[in-house]
Amino acid sequence: MVTRRSVPAPAEPACFFQQRSVRLYAIISTGGKQYRVREGDRLHIERVDGEVGEEVAFDQVLLIGNDGEIQPGTPFLKDARVTGRILDQGKGDKVIVFKFKRRKMYRRKQGHRQLETQIRIESIAAKGGPKAASEAKPSAEEKQPKAPPAKAKEEKTARKATSSEKAASAKKKSATGRTGAKKKSGPAAKKKAASSGGKTPTKKSPKASSAKKPAKAAKKPSAKKSSKE
Repeated sequence: MVTRRSVPAPAEPACFFQQRSVRLYAIISTGGKQYRVREGDRLHIERVDGEVGEEVAFDQVLLIGNDGEIQPGTPFLKDARVTGRILDQGKGDKVIVFKFKRRKMYRRKQGHRQLETQIRIESIAAKGGPKAASEAKPSAEEKQPKAPPAKAKEEKTARKATSSEKAASAKKKSATGRTGAKKKSGPAAKKKAASSGGKTPTKKSPKASSAKKPAKAAKKPSAKKSSKE
């Protein structure tokens, strides 16, 4: 007779992290949402600019954990970086938006598909890491401004020369006009002064002339004849 012995049930894991092999993980924020990611994970996030195959870097890292050690950010870790690669650019499942008002014959039905990007997490760096090609700093050659062509320089110098010549000619004309006006005004002013005997004519103000006019005699009121006469 075969007897069955009771097999003890497997012990439940003390925490969620014991269900899977403990590895380096991080919590990132993108598109207004937070995701818990590990190396090799594939996930759909809000649309990220870029073509399929390009690398994407996430700087907003909220937390990094490894073998029970946790490094929280305030709110983000300064030197942490998570890099991923774009696998696909598409849309999510359709969501139907329906509006209805009873007894008003008002019904509106509209569909919506959110733009999404599928990525694969490649690396998690606690203290910096390789930056994506889109966010890489420009090299020293790119920083140096390009020298303008020789033709442009020649045109600029020619423009400056013509503008300086015009300004000089305008100054000369204004100076000659002032000297001529002074010469003309000199002898004419002397002749006028000699004819007037050195005295300058004074203009009478209209108020003074009006003050000299004799005042009109006030009319005396006529005596009323009495009714007795």
